[in-house]
Amino acid sequence: MNVIGTVGLPGSGKGEAATVAEAAGVPVVVMGDVIREECRE
Repeated sequence: MNVIGTVGLPGSGKGEAATVAEAAGVPVVVMGDVIREECRE
């Protein structure tokens, strides 16, 4: 399995890259979403 990580400042295009990856059928995990869900639990 290959893992690709993207990092960058706000507005640098991380979300756009994730959108393109999802459209190509690549699974996308947004770590901020994972952390927020864990905090809720």
